[in-house]
Parts: sequence; structure tokens; C-alpha cells
Amino acid sequence: MRAPEFPLKATWLNTETPLSLEELRGHVVLLDFWTYCCINCLHVLPTLERLEEELADEPFVVIGVHAAKFDQEKDVKNISMAVSRHGVTHPILADSDHDIWKEYTIRAWPSLVLINSEGLIVEELSGEPDYSDLLGKIRKTLSSDRNKGALAEKKIELNPGKAEKGAHLSFPGKVKHFPPATKEGPDRLIISDTGNHRIHVLEVTADSSNWPRVESSTIIGNGGVGRQDGTFASSSFRRPQGVSLLGDVLYICDTENHLIRAANLKTKTVTTVAGTGSPTMGLFKENPLETGLRSPWDCAAVQGEVLIVAMAGYHQLWMFDPRKPSAFPVIGGGREDHVDGSFEECALAQPSSIDLVGVNVIFADSEISSIRIANFQDRKVRTIVGRGLFDFGDVDGPAGDVLLQHPLGAVFHENSVYVADTFNNKIKKIDLGTQTGETFYGDGSSDQLYEPGGLGLWNDMLLIPDTNNHRIQLLQLSGKEVRTLDYNA
Repeated sequence: MRAPEFPLKATWLNTETPLSLEELRGHVVLLDFWTYCCINCLHVLPTLERLEEELADEPFVVIGVHAAKFDQEKDVKNISMAVSRHGVTHPILADSDHDIWKEYTIRAWPSLVLINSEGLIVEELSGEPDYSDLLGKIRKTLSSDRNKGALAEKKIELNPGKAEKGAHLSFPGKVKHFPPATKEGPDRLIISDTGNHRIHVLEVTADSSNWPRVESSTIIGNGGVGRQDGTFASSSFRRPQGVSLLGDVLYICDTENHLIRAANLKTKTVTTVAGTGSPTMGLFKENPLETGLRSPWDCAAVQGEVLIVAMAGYHQLWMFDPRKPSAFPVIGGGREDHVDGSFEECALAQPSSIDLVGVNVIFADSEISSIRIANFQDRKVRTIVGRGLFDFGDVDGPAGDVLLQHPLGAVFHENSVYVADTFNNKIKKIDLGTQTGETFYGDGSSDQLYEPGGLGLWNDMLLIPDTNNHRIQLLQLSGKEVRTLDYNA
């Protein structure tokens, strides 16, 4: 079957001029149908990057077709920010109305279509591919086309242009406050400088108006992409997200490396404590270093001993116990869905934040635009607001009517849950007493907040990683005064 041509008026990113399959004749082309909210789609991106590096000298081109799920993902500016945030360098075609999706009869995210150098579809794949298998299929196609004399003599030159990047912070994902463990200990704000692949540990005091003032800072990570253990200066990460502190050890969700890392704040060293570095499913071993993790997105310490981990790629909450050590799922059967009930029978969808309240875990279940609560006493999961995989919007009112759009953060304070309503560019407040939800801050514009990736608390103040604006915002709960954290790395 001949591959359908791209629309003439399509919007392109990461290329100076629009592309066509006719122009790419002589090249083997791999189309990646994705959307930037989808954790499985994000798992595919490193695979595509490896393919591009391995086949850099071959007439082979990867093209991303961004087919949006959420309304926020239809806007080309937002797609462009996501492309920069995730380090995508191949050409991206914005398919916001699913025109190309329909032409190719795609049914799921992610999907891949392999097209030979004569413009014919060789194979269609759904789901996350195996790298070796996919590389073999591409090499076989290149070999066949070479034998037919169909390959281009020279590979087309593509200029991705300059990626969006912040100054001292780049796409910060999470920020958390950790009070002193002892009277002599410091207050700390810890920022996941996700786009710069590093962690900032800030020692802070309160100024005369009770705003946090940075007294000193330490950076963990050399700023390059990698998974190197060692000193704070030599270690490396790949887009880390949530953190939690147990004693002098800071545990880091090294999200795109699919690892949990431990940074010792006394010895200033980093070690890997869980994960294999691959998102391969089903690797559950007694040794956590032999257990496959999938996009750990946030974590929180329970009674100063163990961690609860939002394992976004497994659609589960896990437990990591550094004393044994061990890592294993505790909540969710692994199916991506919205089902309340027992820990074993419930279904989650890309949990992306953790906040502990007594025997309860409150978490943002982003892909179903829901805020949910897991009770460790009766071992059941219940929904506070939200409905299902395709129920989203921007609606305030009674809890049963409230609609969010891909929230990535939630914290509890004084009988309310504050929510980073990420794709609505807002902070929402869910009052558990009145069972109502309202917009607390943000008018929906990207100037005030732009896809905030989480929430933290400092006394009577929200800490907001204003992700796409490359800054940390401080929002007083009383009075709603807003300031940007005054800090330069």
C-alpha cells in the first residue's frame, strides 16, 4: 500500500521547510504517531533517538506526527514547548485535527509506520517497540531498497532549529520543601531542574514577611544526559522529577532513566538504588537493581523509613524500601483505566504526584484528569474528582461536576487539596468539606502559569514549578500574592 502524502498546509516543527513523501523518495521513513501527554509515547522517544544515531549515515528519516489527545496539546506553541522539553530533534508534523491519523487509520498511541524508499508502507506497529527488533526491520528495508537501486545517494539535510531552554532553570518539574530534621538543621527547598538534568538543593530561611530566602545552594548532576553515579559534580541524570528525603539521603526519581537514585547530602555522592535503566515490563526481581521500573515520576517518605513511588509508566503506586532493599507495586493492577476499589483491583492511569496525609496517599492521576486518594487502613482507592480517560475540561463546581485537564500535582492543606491543573494552566482548590472545586489561581493564559508540573508547600504558601516559563512561583494562600523565587544557579 502506498503511504498517504502529507497535507500541503500542514504545520511543521524542527524543520526549516515543510516536507513531503515525494521529497523524501529514496529514504526509508519511520512515522511516529504520538502525543506529549502519553507516557508510552515518551518511552518511544529514546528508542527513536538511538535509531537516528545508529543510522546517521543511512538515508533514513524519523518524522513525528503529533496527534493530540487533550485540547492543550492541539496548540502548536504547546507542542513546540513539549518538543524542546523532551529533547526531540527530528521533524514534527502537527496533526491536531487527526487528519493524517485518519489517513493512516491509526487507532492508538503510540503507533509507528515504516515506509520504504519507494513510498510504500512496509509495516505498522502499535505500542512501544523493541529497539533491536525495530532496528532489524529498518536495516532489512534499507538492504532491500539498496539492492533495488531505490535508495538516495545522499541523505537529505534537516535543520531542527534552536530548542527552547531556560536560563538557570529549564523546565523545572517538581519543587518540595523539607523542614529541618533537627534544631540545627536547615530548611531546604529542592527543585528538579528537569530540562537541565539536575537537582538544586537550596538552604532557605524566612525573611521578615515569611517569604523563603535562599541562603546557599548545591547542584546535583553535571547537566548532561546520562546515568553516571559518583560525586555531585560528576553524576548525571535524564529529566529527573520528584524527590524525597530520608535522613541525609535524597531519593530522586530519575524519570527518563527509569531509575531511583540516592544522593547522600553528607558525602555528596550519588548511587543508583533501583531500576535497570530500561522500561522493559515484567522484570520483578528480589534485587531492586534487577527490577525494571517505568518512569518513576514522584515519591514521598512514609514514617521516615520507606518511599511511596508514583510509577507513571506502570500505572501503579510502588513501594521502595531502602533497608532490605526492595521495590514492588502496592496499588493498582497495572491496567490503564479509572477504576476505584481495593489496592489489588483498582486501575490507575499515569500517577504523577504523591502527597501523604496520615494513612492516606493523595495523588494526581494525570491521564484520567483525576485526583484520587488511597487509604492504607482499608486498602482502597477512591476518586476525589475526575472520571475517565477521555473526560477532561475546565469546569468548577460540585466535585461530581469538576473537570481537570492532565493534572501533574496535588497537595493537601487545611482540609483542601490544591491541584496543579497542568493543561489548564491553573491551580485548582478542591474543598473536601463542601465537596466543591474552584479555580484558585491562574486565568488560563501561559503568562501567569504555563503547564505547571507539580506543587509544594512552604508554611502558608504554594510552591509552583511553572514548568514552561522556567521559574518557580510562590503563591500565598491568604491574599494570593505571587512572587518568583529569587534564585540564580
